[in-house]
Amino acid sequence: MTPTVSYLPFDKTGHAGRLVVDYLNGNPKLAGLHHGLPSYQSLNEAVERRQLHPVKRQILADTLAEQYAKAGINTPELQAQIQRLKQENTFTVTTGQQTGIFLGPAYTFIKILNTIKLSEQLNAHCPDNHYIPVFWMATEDHDFEEIRHYSFLGKSYTWETNQQGPVGRFSTRGISALARQMRTEAHREPALQALFDLFEASYSDTDLATATRKVVHQLFGHYGLLILDADDHRLKSSFAGIMAKDISEGNSFRLVSKQAEKLKENYSVQVNGRPVNFFWMGQGARTRIEGDGNQWHTHEPNRKWTIETLKEELSNTPEHFSPNVVMRPLYQEFILPNIAYIGGGAEVAYWLELKEVFDFYQVPYPILLMRNSFTLIDRTNSYRIENYLGGLEELFSPVDTLIRKVFERKFNIKEGQNNRLELLAAFFKTLQAEISPADTPTQASLAAMHRRWEHELNRYNQKIVRNQKKQEQQLLDGIKSLHGMVYPSGILQERTCGLADLFSINGGNLIPAVHQAIQPLEPSMVIARM
Repeated sequence: MTPTVSYLPFDKTGHAGRLVVDYLNGNPKLAGLHHGLPSYQSLNEAVERRQLHPVKRQILADTLAEQYAKAGINTPELQAQIQRLKQENTFTVTTGQQTGIFLGPAYTFIKILNTIKLSEQLNAHCPDNHYIPVFWMATEDHDFEEIRHYSFLGKSYTWETNQQGPVGRFSTRGISALARQMRTEAHREPALQALFDLFEASYSDTDLATATRKVVHQLFGHYGLLILDADDHRLKSSFAGIMAKDISEGNSFRLVSKQAEKLKENYSVQVNGRPVNFFWMGQGARTRIEGDGNQWHTHEPNRKWTIETLKEELSNTPEHFSPNVVMRPLYQEFILPNIAYIGGGAEVAYWLELKEVFDFYQVPYPILLMRNSFTLIDRTNSYRIENYLGGLEELFSPVDTLIRKVFERKFNIKEGQNNRLELLAAFFKTLQAEISPADTPTQASLAAMHRRWEHELNRYNQKIVRNQKKQEQQLLDGIKSLHGMVYPSGILQERTCGLADLFSINGGNLIPAVHQAIQPLEPSMVIARM
């Protein structure tokens, strides 16, 4: 079933911070932090900047080919896309995300489809070049707690393992069993069952990076998406010079700190950076590097470097070094022929702190796009939207506010309350006319009585609302159900539900429907009603 689609600006949902809203609205105060708002013109200008700073395309293509071969994926269409990367008129559009089990919350696949859709639009609008969507797997992240949980039908499933270090290297042992557990709770909708088949097969006896590649390729590879794991010796070897310079000189820390101080005058700052914005990675470890500009060390495992030994290890085993949130974007743009990055609100906010770092290292800074968000409403709750709401923005109100607004409209509560208050005011106005203006004590006594009665009348009005809610329990339950669909467990749907939840609502048509609805150059909340 094809849903009915509506678009709501982010500033009407409350789900974008002030910095991001100002960026999307073109606030001139932020002009120096980016290369222009998303448009075909700014993207064409990004192509021109990128052409002045070529990347090592052969290394990139060889790395991708080997990574896909490791995952047992090899199709003519895939090989054609990889070969296109070697051509100087091929550019990428990128998004990235941690490798959460079963792709984690829905915003992961929404980001991917935003990236695919923009690439398609660019290929249609700018035929002289070719544009490839790229999914950057954040395999080096070591925050296991963020990726080990998955929600399905209101129940949380947790991957239990004692592994440590960069999560992309973890063995997937135990994840397929979670897919089998979820299957027992699911209905027999064919597309949903096929999704569980994919999960079970992909996470069987491999590492998390390879499993994620298998899932993402199966679901989105036919759109031309390429999936990159940047935890690679050759890619990092090409970046080793910048890593050595930044660790020894602290340039990114200096530049980001300077920009953060400026932004703090008007905004909440997303990241502050550290004196060393890299980790050391080994078997089962990803630990922060600290130092004073002459010597550097880690705690566990305990490692030490001078400038000479640091450069030696970066030369021999650059894969031991992992950029943090400040330097990862620079690494990404250094190795990809990229012109645009698509992210969520928090990502756009911290990318806006980084342009001076890009300028310092002479790496082209991409066009930033705030991804479309997406909320899926089933048929029952779509009916409630039509019959309850005064506007789609009310979907994103707190539940108590939503209940109050619906009841006020349905029962003319506000009108009744106002009528009672007007009657009370008229009554006291009549009494006041009977008292001499010079009789100040009586006037004051009457005013105090008016306030007390008004207070009691407001309590009476609230009691009427409570009684109406009791009498209209079905309506009240319907409003709560509608709000609960937008905010399962009190959190926005795309941050709570995963693919399996949304497949259970819209089946195999989910991904094509989202792909069709997304408009990446028009950042908004996409609301799809069944």
